[in-house]
This record gives sequence, C-alpha cells and structure tokens, in this order.
Amino acid sequence: MNEMFVSFFSSGIWAVIKAALLLLLAFITAAVVKSLVVKLFTKTKWNALPKQTDNANGKEKSVDFIGKLVHLLVFLLFVPGIFESLGMREVSSPILNLLNTLWGYLPNILAAVLVIWVGCFIARLVRELLVPVFGRPSGIEY
Repeated sequence: MNEMFVSFFSSGIWAVIKAALLLLLAFITAAVVKSLVVKLFTKTKWNALPKQTDNANGKEKSVDFIGKLVHLLVFLLFVPGIFESLGMREVSSPILNLLNTLWGYLPNILAAVLVIWVGCFIARLVRELLVPVFGRPSGIEY
C-alpha cells in the first residue's frame, strides 16, 4: 500500500510540474505574440477601430484591445494541453470543442474583415474623387 501511495504521489507531482511548465510557456508565448501584434499595429499606424487614446499613458485603446484579444486566443490554445497533462479530459474536451468551433468561424471572420477593409478603401477613394467636384459639406470634419 505504501508503494502504491508513493507511486501515485510521484506521478501526480510530475503531472503538476508538467502543467505548471505548460502554463508558464503559455504565458510567455501569449505575451510575446501580444507584444509583436501591438508593435506591428503601432508601427504601421493601421488601426481597425476608431482611434481612442488613453490620456493616462497615451496608448491607443483599440490597439491595446486587439493585443489583449490576441493574448487571450494564444493562451486559450494551451489550455487543453494543460488540462490533459493533469488528466482532466472532461474539462479539456469542451475547450477543444470551443477551439474547433472558433477555427471553423475563422475563414468567415477573415472574409468579413477583408470586405470591410476593401469597403473602407473604396469609400476613401470615392470621397477623394467627389469632394473636389462637389466641395466639402459645412459642419463635417474629415
């Protein structure tokens, strides 16, 4: 009985250590990807959402939101593996189903973003063509 307890305890400890290392790897990977995405959006000055700055630190709220969203999604990719290493398949299974559903929606989301981006480009082009012809309406800022 004592050997069985030691065997169970040691295997449990290794599972917890493996899960802790995966958790650490998830945090580091998500933080690095978030940093890269925020730097990319800041350097290219491309912003999908209207510009809103946080007066306290001067960061754009929309870029920060996108960075947090990317951080969450990257971290979510590691969660099923963490629960699997702890032997919690009942918990990891619904998370895997959620991730599979999200991956199924990804092409539609990317297509919608592309359509919106092309629509904004065409709207700017039309504005540039029509404003010189008809003039600027009074009271509207661009």
